[in-house]
Amino acid sequence: MTPTVSVIVPTFNRPHLLAEALASVAAQTGVEVEAVVVNDGGQDVKPVIEQATPSLETRLITLEANQGLPAARNAALDAAAGEYVAFLDDDDVFLPGHLATAVAVLRAAGVDVAYTSCSVSPRRVTPSRGPVHADHVFDFPFHAEALHVANYIPVTPVVARNLPADARFDETLPVEEDWDMWLRLHHHHAAQFVHVPKETVVYHRVADTASMTNGTGAGVGAALTVFRSTHHQLMTRWPVPAGGAADLGRRYLLAAYAIADEELAAGRHVSPFYYERVIRLLYGLVTGTVGEAGLRDRLADAVTREDS
Repeated sequence: MTPTVSVIVPTFNRPHLLAEALASVAAQTGVEVEAVVVNDGGQDVKPVIEQATPSLETRLITLEANQGLPAARNAALDAAAGEYVAFLDDDDVFLPGHLATAVAVLRAAGVDVAYTSCSVSPRRVTPSRGPVHADHVFDFPFHAEALHVANYIPVTPVVARNLPADARFDETLPVEEDWDMWLRLHHHHAAQFVHVPKETVVYHRVADTASMTNGTGAGVGAALTVFRSTHHQLMTRWPVPAGGAADLGRRYLLAAYAIADEELAAGRHVSPFYYERVIRLLYGLVTGTVGEAGLRDRLADAVTREDS
């Protein structure tokens, strides 16, 4: 039977987390699901797949050397047989009903991409153990100008019609490859996006998990350098009209990066959740719900505020 959804799962040397991610896929109901796992040059994960999800149709692609998230996702997309594709990194989880919820909206609305609200948790979440309590949520309705400022659509909540062969992640990008993909789908494929206002996935921002955005001090500084450089590259690739709302948002985003640089240079704190706070302010600026008055101070607070 042809699966309704192919779930793209790249993994690299995190077998215990992969088991949790696949368990959350196996727990999905209401749609036929396959998991396409791409072992990106890491340790053998066949035992994990066999033990964790015996009831889930799973295909394993093994890359001989680590090639990074974009290449791993592309390898899975080339193999995906589903009518739709979804994305799940090995350290995140779906909540019950995620895929059925998104597919129902895709079919009812006739759109190309549906994305649900995404909880951001500083602690590991096991979906079967009860509700998720997250301090930060990506829950933004689709707005094209805001999307040209920064990425407010994480990859984890996205379910899309199976992508055409010329829609693949840019393997040269170290970060922000998902943002680039959404802009490519918007510009080159006239893709229609819709937000589903229901929290159905968890993106983990856990201090002991390897991530570009985790850590403090030099780790945060190195990540900021990579993100800022890639942001400049993609702003050039996807230009916006000078003087428009997106242009204004981009200028304030660069101001937020500058604030973070100043704090780190002075040996002070930068919040690991700076991006979640900054993007909410900039989305509001572009959509007209946040004004410029006092915005630099609010950005400074977003970058430096201690996390509870």
